[in-house]
Amino acid sequence: MNSGADKEHIIKLFEKYYESLSKIAFCYLRSIHDAQDVAEEVFLKYIEACPEFESEEHEKAWLIRVAVNKCKDRLKRSKYIPPEPEYFSAPSTESVEILDAVMSLPEKYRLAVHMFYYEDMSAAEIASALGISETAVTTRLSRARRLLERRI
Repeated sequence: MNSGADKEHIIKLFEKYYESLSKIAFCYLRSIHDAQDVAEEVFLKYIEACPEFESEEHEKAWLIRVAVNKCKDRLKRSKYIPPEPEYFSAPSTESVEILDAVMSLPEKYRLAVHMFYYEDMSAAEIASALGISETAVTTRLSRARRLLERRI
């Protein structure tokens, strides 16, 4: 990682994806501080690995996959007990109710909902990032919607 272009590319990636990766990690870890640590670790891994990608979508999927794997590793390494959710900003009362309902979903549904509705990712992109089938993603979204309808 010697050239200025590479550094500039990493800075642009960081500016573009840091918040999204933090939010995805937050869905797993429920701690903003742990989520930010994971997002930073993703970029360190990117710098170390110097991967090459076919497209911007492939690069985004790689970053998300690494974030998800780092969250899972963190959860496995210790007897991690997720703290009460801390929010990134002070949302409106209605938003808090919806966010609380989303955060109370089981992990696999919570992550799919976050990626679909908050990150504007398609089912195919989510499937690629999570390493599951597109059908599994649509099933998770459907089940999550049913659970949310009951909670809201």
